[in-house]
Order: sequence, then C-alpha cells, then structure tokens
Amino acid sequence: MAYSIKNWLAGILILLPVILFFVTVNYLVVNVPFQDDFDGLLEPTVALSKGNHSVGEVWKILSTQDDERRIVMNRVVAYSVYSLFGDLDLRKHIFAGTSTLLIFLAFLFQWFRKQNLSLFYLVPIPFVLFNIQFFDAVFWANIPVQQIGVFVWAFASLYFLNSPKRYHLGVSIIFAILSLYSDVTGFLLLPAGVILLGLQKKWKQAAIWSGVFGIAVAYYFYGLEVPAYRPSFASNLVHPVNLVGMYVAMHGLWLDPGSGVNFNVRIAIALITGFILIIWVFRAFVLTAVKVWTNKKALSQSESFVWGGILFLSATFLIFVLGRASEGFGAIFITRYHLLYLFWAVFCYMLFLSGGTVGILNNNYFKPAVIIASVIYCFSAYLVYWGDMDYFRKVLLTDAYEWKHNRAIPSTPIYQTPRIKKVVDDIYEGAYNSGVYIGPDYQFEDLFNAEVRGKTEVKISSDPGSLVVNIPGLQRSKGKDDGIYVILKSDKETHIFPTRHGRRAAHRMLLSGQYYYPGATSEIISKAYLKSPSLSVEIGVKEGAESYRLLTNQQVNL
Repeated sequence: MAYSIKNWLAGILILLPVILFFVTVNYLVVNVPFQDDFDGLLEPTVALSKGNHSVGEVWKILSTQDDERRIVMNRVVAYSVYSLFGDLDLRKHIFAGTSTLLIFLAFLFQWFRKQNLSLFYLVPIPFVLFNIQFFDAVFWANIPVQQIGVFVWAFASLYFLNSPKRYHLGVSIIFAILSLYSDVTGFLLLPAGVILLGLQKKWKQAAIWSGVFGIAVAYYFYGLEVPAYRPSFASNLVHPVNLVGMYVAMHGLWLDPGSGVNFNVRIAIALITGFILIIWVFRAFVLTAVKVWTNKKALSQSESFVWGGILFLSATFLIFVLGRASEGFGAIFITRYHLLYLFWAVFCYMLFLSGGTVGILNNNYFKPAVIIASVIYCFSAYLVYWGDMDYFRKVLLTDAYEWKHNRAIPSTPIYQTPRIKKVVDDIYEGAYNSGVYIGPDYQFEDLFNAEVRGKTEVKISSDPGSLVVNIPGLQRSKGKDDGIYVILKSDKETHIFPTRHGRRAAHRMLLSGQYYYPGATSEIISKAYLKSPSLSVEIGVKEGAESYRLLTNQQVNL
C-alpha cells in the first residue's frame, strides 16, 4: 500500500475520532470507585501491597472470584498502576483499558492492507467505534480492562488462529488466555476456534487448540460458582419471546437512536435491523462453509478473522440473553453494552467489504457516502449521550463525597444492606488508610458555604422510602463541573445530590445555542441515608468560577 497523499489524508481522518475520544475521556474521567470496583480492584490491590507473598498467595488474590467471573487481568493492571505511580489512580487504570481499542484498530489496519483495500474504507470504523455511547463502560473503572479487553484479546486471538505460520497458533492461544482471564466471555473462543479450524479440516491444529486452551478454560471454571442472586438458565428459558427477541435485537442495536426516542420504536428498529443482518450473515456463512468444506475454497487468514469475530460476538449475545431474558428488553439497552454492538457492526462491514461486491466498492459514491454516514453517526452519538455521560460523572463524584462524609452511596441502594455496607466500608477505609487510593477533588464542595443569591421554587415528590426534587426553570451552564445540585442540610448533616437535565433535539440546540432544556431533576434520594428528623432543601449552582446557593423554604421531614 503506497503512502500517497490520499493515504495520508485517510490516516488523518482515521485519527480524528480516536483523538477526540481520548481527549474527551481524559477531560472528564474521574478517580472514583463504583460498585464492583471495591472488591474487584481496591481490595486486591491493598492485599498485594502488604508485604511479601508467595506465588500461590498472589495467584489466589488475583484469581479470587468477582461476581460470576475471574478478572485476573484487571487486578494485574490495577496493581501495576499502584506499583508504577505509588497509588491506584483509577483514571490511569481506565486509560490502560480503553487503550486496548488502539490494538484492535491496529489489527484492522493490517486486515485492510492484506485485503488490498483503500484506507478510505477503514475511515468509517473509528468514527463508529470511538465515540461516547458506551461512556459508562469507560468511566466505571472495573470495566475497560475487563469488558473491553476481553473482546480485543479475543479478536487478536482470532486474527492469528488461521495464520499460515505455525507458531501463530501458539500466539493465538496466548491471546485467548488473556481474553479468558479478562472476563468469563473469553471461554466462547473455544467453540469459535474449533468451528473455524474444523471447517477447514485442520484437525491437528483443532486438537492442539482444544487441548491447550481447553485446559485453561477448565482451570478457569474449576471452583467457580454462579452467585445465588443471578437468575438460572432455566428461569430465563421460560421467557422464550424475550429470549428470541432480545437475541435478534442485539444484532441491530448498533443502530439504536438513543433514549430520546420512544422505547418501543427503539426495540422495533433493533429487531428489524437485527433480523435482516442475521439472515444475511447466516446465508453468507452457509455459502462459505459449504465451499470450504468441499475444498472449493480456502479460508484465508483475513476471512477467518472476520468469521471468527462474527461467531464470537453472536455467541456472546446468545449467552447474554440466556442469562438475562427474565429481565426483559431493557437489559440489552444498557449503555455499557453498546461497544459489543459496535464491534458487531464493524465485523459485518468487513464481511460486506470482503464479499466480492466489486461493483459497489468501485462506485464513486460508495466511499464518500459511507464516510459521511459514519461521521454523522459519531457526532450524533456525542450529542445523544453527552448529557447521560455528564450525569453519570456527577453521580460518581457525589457518591464519593457522600461516602467520605456521610457513609452513604446514594446511587447504589444495595449499599444500605448491613453486610454489604460493612464490606464496602472496610475496603474503602483500608484503601484510604494504606495510601493505595487517594480520592478525587470535589469541585462542588464550596457550594455548602457559598453566598445566597435569592430563592427558587422546587417540587418534592415523596414516598415512604425516597424522594425526588424537581427544580423548574434553572439553566445548566456549559462547563464540565457546572451544574445544579440539591443540598439537604440540618445541624448534624449535609448531603449533596446531582441532578439530571433534559436534552434538546439537535435542531433545537442549533437554534437556541443550548444543549439542555431549563430545569433539573435530582436522582432518587433514599431516606435511609438521612438521619435528622428535618432537613432544609437548598439548591447549589456551579457556573464556571462562580458558586452560589438558592433557598427554597422547603423542608424534608422524616
């Protein structure tokens, strides 16, 4: 591939969304643990930081079950961050995990070179892949190394699996083990690899693959227990409509228009798109499989990579719905899973490019049309999900503040369970006291003593266990730390809670110059965290360098 001016231009276009993505992440990421981060990252890092351990003790700490999986890679990276920098800064841990996407992009670059395709055909992929619609899979520290890494290492394994070089089978197995010990989903590489190698009648390689990686899988699952709170496969099988519908929809969710659209419409779009893609992919697989099995066609390394990715992702979707069908369609729309759907879209696009559609590929309008569509897709994702990302960031920060000052984690109701509370408090305190973890700065902390600039109206919706505060009329300004907060105060305690703002449609943003509608609504506030019989309600406002309070003349009475 000659590096002409066109290739340099394509390279610049490829890097633009990548740079934008990492600049955005670096700008907004916070050093706050969330839910699984406590026992997944903080606890093992504290344990490893204490004195000398035998190899067996280190392995036990690294491989101790977290939820229904082992996350060895996550803990290795966490301890590495601690060892290199002197504390476990979760922002660095997050960067390590999200950076694996660059490895995937490098494999894609090699794939396009081997296919002898113009780099302009690669341009749409980073615009689709590097955007913020899976923001909580980035800002939740436990997830990037785990749930991004498991797929990147799996794809790396599949890339080398069908290579003509003999030692590449060993490389493939190593990457497969990295995937497996990133997250349990990696075990699906075992059947995917057997299918790809068996289809080509490469029985020796299939036996080596099954034997070596099979031992790793067996060791991984040995002693692993499914937590009691997880629904069993049997309980999900009694929901066949959900099971089939969710499985089909997952193949089309890369086209989800976002939470601003009616949920039933979103389901319909996903079902229609998914059904069309499943039929097309299944037909292409059957045709390819027959030709390969009857020796009419050899499966190249590039084709094997594409089919491996498709098989692995489709199997992942199946395992997901077998475990979550009882929860309904809402489970598959959770934003942290969106990256899976984007990976699926990427491999379908690559299948299309490698399918011999020469007439379309040579069409003068195809490349610019796909590039323009991908650019629109990328920036639409930023518009649609920016508000949700901003709110999640503030939830993390206010959670951290609430725990530090009130031993409360408002976004996580299970924390109120005495057993869970003790476990989390012990881990959090141990991480702080040992110096393994140093908390974030709280840009909203000055609100508690900020000047009062008048009053505002609020509406409080309350039930026996919780309350929600609605603040009509106030407009959020544009800064990353700007926002409107609910402050509950008494002589004995002070609490702060973030608020969510309605997002304008794109054309209304352009006309008004404002991303958010006026008004704000607090998160659901559990009364279990409030100890005083009566607390006053104030509104804190951050606008750039300015901080001020608005009184409401409202009280929360317990």
